[in-house]
Amino acid sequence: MRTFFARRSDEVDSGSDTRAQSDATGTEWLGYLLYFVCAAACAANPTPADGVKIAVASSTLRSMATVVVMPLYPPGSVARGTVGPSVIDIYYDAAGTIVSATVLQAPDSLIAKAVEKAVSQWHFRPAILSGGTTAGQVEGRLVFYFRLTNGKPTVIDANALELERELKRGGR
Repeated sequence: MRTFFARRSDEVDSGSDTRAQSDATGTEWLGYLLYFVCAAACAANPTPADGVKIAVASSTLRSMATVVVMPLYPPGSVARGTVGPSVIDIYYDAAGTIVSATVLQAPDSLIAKAVEKAVSQWHFRPAILSGGTTAGQVEGRLVFYFRLTNGKPTVIDANALELERELKRGGR
């Protein structure tokens, strides 16, 4: 960074001054002022690159999904009679693309892999914050129930059920 020293008009530069000096013109000072004003404005209105992260409820996350791929019930899990919930945490970026998916709970490893594979294909609308800023990353949790009814495998999207209930109540 350059250091600027003010000079009085009656000073004479003898060339012997060892301090770093600049003959900054008014336009150079204006450039620095403009830089600092812009930096302050950018800090007040973050962009997705600034890493604004938000967490949303599962029904909100589900309502923002534009592409949904349901997990398939793995034949090995069906054969063993494995049932139960699977919970996955996801993060998606400002473009709506999954950047991270972590299975937190699953009845077995086959179901965990099926859920991770399916959810990694989901796509979302960007999350718009107040002021029109787009969130840099959105975090949410999805829940799926794997059930066998009369031997028939069924995967239920608990998030869609919750969203349906909210819509019926007039919540959105």
